[in-house]
Amino acid sequence: MGLIHMHNKKTGVTYIYESTNFWDKEKRKARSVRRLVGKEDPETGDIILTGRRGKPGQGMGPQDEPRTISQGESEARARIVELEALIHRQQEMIWHLQQQNAQLSKTLKDISALSNRTNTRIEEDRAAFAERQGLNAERDAAILAENAAAAARGIPVPSTLKDDLLGENALLLGEEGEEHPEELEI
Repeated sequence: MGLIHMHNKKTGVTYIYESTNFWDKEKRKARSVRRLVGKEDPETGDIILTGRRGKPGQGMGPQDEPRTISQGESEARARIVELEALIHRQQEMIWHLQQQNAQLSKTLKDISALSNRTNTRIEEDRAAFAERQGLNAERDAAILAENAAAAARGIPVPSTLKDDLLGENALLLGEEGEEHPEELEI
């Protein structure tokens, strides 16, 4: 609630209106409503209250004299207006923060769902890799067993097969550029 001073240039009278601000949810913007309080006394600066239709004495109660508002009361009303404006700004800020919070919550849920799908995929890939590794280890063990049996019978094992079986270990047998040491027996 605030007091607004409107000066009429034709008549030279300053009218005082009470303005009430509110948030219109349908139009999503701030609105205000004004109500005539009275007119300003040009000599003292006090507010002379008027009735409903702007005539002194109408609708004010048992007295016929218009009531004036003192300077202190006017300052108190101005302070009330400031505080109501502050409340309105804070309510708008709260509304915007709630909107932002809802958006962040949605984003967090999306990230969580994506993380769960990614973790599931990683676990599936790890299981498939472990299965492949197990099959490779079984195959390598079978080949090594066959070659050991062949070597025990005196059948030579081809060096390319040894390199395939040893993989990286074949490079460790000798430095690059050197020939490998003599044939390994498996």
